Amino acid sequence: MQVESKIKISMAVLEDISQIFEIEKECFGTEAWSEEMFKYYCLGKFGGIIKAEYDEKVCGFLVYAILGGDEVNIDDIAVMPENRKKGIADAMMRYIFEKSEKSGIKKIMLEVRESNLPAIKLYEKYHMKKDGVRKNYYREPLENAILMSADIVK
Repeated sequence: MQVESKIKISMAVLEDISQIFEIEKECFGTEAWSEEMFKYYCLGKFGGIIKAEYDEKVCGFLVYAILGGDEVNIDDIAVMPENRKKGIADAMMRYIFEKSEKSGIKKIMLEVRESNLPAIKLYEKYHMKKDGVRKNYYREPLENAILMSADIVK
């Protein structure tokens, strides 16, 4: 069976938040968002949470915010370590780009640790370009953020 056929991407609901929060803590430790932040995004009208399931278990998520009506910012994305390199983050990125295009979004943006080369490579696959740097944006360890964006072409 192909790995990709085991991946299911959909919008998260409140019942998914506890699993999503566990992934956040596993992936980001002391820099993890609070469970309340995830509930806010899940209920919000200005964004949402995309969840990834692998073998019917939530294993990843992508949090986004809609800015000004025609731009999306990817605020948080994570995949459980044991589920990485299976195309899960790629599937979530494909989903957000397709959803954005259907919704009339013109641009997708994000920040990424400058040392996170696998993530940067994934974002470049979606034609995201480096727009700038935010000095000392991340803590533990202190690190710059690379600003990236892509225009949605119809």
